[in-house]
Parts: sequence; C-alpha cells; structure tokens
Amino acid sequence: MDKTKGYTAESLMEALRPYSKPITATGYLSQYSYKWDINYSSILTALIQSAGRYCHNCASDLFIDWSAIAKRLENGDDRYTDGVYEYLFGIRKSGVDGITFILSQANNNDSGYFSEYYSEIFKLTVTVNTDDIKMELVKVRL
Repeated sequence: MDKTKGYTAESLMEALRPYSKPITATGYLSQYSYKWDINYSSILTALIQSAGRYCHNCASDLFIDWSAIAKRLENGDDRYTDGVYEYLFGIRKSGVDGITFILSQANNNDSGYFSEYYSEIFKLTVTVNTDDIKMELVKVRL
C-alpha cells in the first residue's frame, strides 16, 4: 500500500477483493406499505455469527450500522432509491467497524497489520432498480 496516496472510500471499495461465495437476498417495493420487502435474514445471520465468533467485546457494534440500513428499507424520505449502495463491516476483537474506521486503518497501517487487525471484513452491496432490491454480502480482503 502506498501511504502517500491514501485510500478514499471509493478506492478502498475497489481495492477489496472477494474471497467467499456471496450471500444474496432479493425483494421488491411493497405497493401496500411502500417499504422495501426483503428477507435479509441469511445476510444478517452471517454477520452476527462472525461477530460472535471473533469479537471479545462490543459485538453489538454490528447493530449500529445495521440499524441505518434497516431504517433505509422502511418508509420515509431516506428510503433506498435507484442506485448502488456499499457498506463494510470489519470484524475484530474489540467490535465491528464501519467504512470510516476501516478506511482509517487502511490508510494508517501497513498492509500486514491491516490484514491481522481484522478477523473478517464483509462488503454489503445494495442494488436498487425501480421496484426491485438486491442485497449481496461477501467476505473481502485487501
């Protein structure tokens, strides 16, 4: 990693490489409740299991970022609209990090330390096209 350049959120997302089979969930925009109807149980289960396996404390940090995702699936002005949205979950001994802290670690530590710092990193991609939604979770590494 070139420390002089530094990663942006976008370049970090591009630099991360998948190394697991993706877990996928699809859904639609409910015409009755006007919220996204998607069963993301298998995705959230994988994140919970990883946090439980590797976090010695603060595993519940996972729900800080997840609550924002769940809120965007609900009715409201901030609901997901057409586009692609990406999230990171960095699982480590002392909790679960989102993109901001993962980006800081990638920019301020050598690649060997970064790889050892996180037990697992997951990338969640939410893709929305008109009335359809797709979530895809995959393990990634730098």
